Amino acid sequence: MACRNEETASAWANVEARWRDESRSLEQTALCGERYTTNATRVAELTALIPKIDDALSQFVEVRQGFTDSIIGDIAKEVGRLYEKVHPGEG
Repeated sequence: MACRNEETASAWANVEARWRDESRSLEQTALCGERYTTNATRVAELTALIPKIDDALSQFVEVRQGFTDSIIGDIAKEVGRLYEKVHPGEG
């Protein structure tokens, strides 16, 4: 009879260890599900921002190019004016 109790006790320890492992696996699975939901929500939020960021970039490029063109135009006028002074009638 004592032998039977020892077998039951050792079997119970193994069952308990498996139960704890399964419990941890369930917890990890639940955490993965929560993480997935959080990440999916964040992806949707960021995806909605992409068109706005693209529009902002287009506006920035347009303003920057206008500013640069204006400066280059002013420089070209000044170069033309100075060239005319150094080489009158050649420009």
